[in-house]
Amino acid sequence: MADRQKIFVIGATVAALIGAGASAMALLPEGTDAPVTPATAPVASASSEGAPTESPESTADGVMPAVSSAQSYVAPVIPADLRAHTARIRSRWAQGPNLADHYVQMTLSCDDNDCRELIVGNLLTGEIVQTGMGFEDMPDLVATSSRESAYLVLSWINVRGANCARASYRWTGGQLAADSDIVEFPYEDAGCDRALDGD
Repeated sequence: MADRQKIFVIGATVAALIGAGASAMALLPEGTDAPVTPATAPVASASSEGAPTESPESTADGVMPAVSSAQSYVAPVIPADLRAHTARIRSRWAQGPNLADHYVQMTLSCDDNDCRELIVGNLLTGEIVQTGMGFEDMPDLVATSSRESAYLVLSWINVRGANCARASYRWTGGQLAADSDIVEFPYEDAGCDRALDGD
C-alpha cells in the first residue's frame, strides 16, 4: 500500500511540474522560440516497415493531410527585414493555420498604403517564407485561403490595365506555384477583392 502511495505522489508531482513548465513557457520574453501552445511530444505515424514517416508538404490535388492535434506550434522566426511587423505576425500566428493544414499566410504593408507583401509561415518550424508576391507590381494585394487546402487565390489592382487581376496558386511547402492564368476584371469602388464573389 505504501508503494502505491509513493507512485501516486511521484505521478502527481511530475504532472504538476509538466503543467507548470507549460505555463512558464507562455511567460518567456519575446524573441524566444517558445511554443505558442503548451508543448507536447510530436506524434509521428509509422510506415508499413515501422519507420516513422512525415506528412508530405502537399498532395497532387492540393488537399493537405491532417497533422496530429498533438503537434505543437512554435513561435515565428521573424527575418530582420520583417521585424517592423513583429506584432502583426505574432497576432496572426496565434490565430492558427489558414493554409494547407499547418501554414499561415498573411499580407504585410510595404512602404505605402497600397503596397503589400505576401508571406507564408510554417507553424511547426517557425520558418517564414517571403514569397515575392506583391509590392509595386501587385498593389492592394489580397490573399484568400483555407486550412484544408494548399491553394490560394490572390487578387490585386492591375496597374497596367487599370483594372483588377486574380490568379490562383498552390503552396508547395516552400514556394508558390502558379495554378491558373491571370484573369482581369473591372475595378469596383469596393476594391478588387470584393469582386471575387461576384463573378
